[in-house]
Amino acid sequence: MLAKFWRNWRAKNIAETTDFGRRHGWHAMLHGECIADLEYFAWDENSQFWHTYRIVWRTPQPPPFSHEAWAESHVILRNRRYPQVELTDYLSAFVADDRIALRGVHVPLDVLAARQPVGS
Repeated sequence: MLAKFWRNWRAKNIAETTDFGRRHGWHAMLHGECIADLEYFAWDENSQFWHTYRIVWRTPQPPPFSHEAWAESHVILRNRRYPQVELTDYLSAFVADDRIALRGVHVPLDVLAARQPVGS
């Protein structure tokens, strides 16, 4: 009973301090390769749950991605701290050349409750 309490408390604490894993950032995966890292930038409470990330391209020359190309290429997001979390269904919008806003991305509470991320 006490172990379950602490597990739930730990998960809620991690969820609160990392904004459900969003602050760890994401790897943008295309065809199994990481094309960019998305570093947490900001959240605006007036933005209807959109979180902004800075795009750090992993290629010497950034690919010519438009919002449409990003959506049509089915970029998968993999959490940088919890790599077992991969997201395919999310909303995105480019807000600047090096910034993207995402909605619907988070690490589930049961994953946060686990003692350690996979691979650590």
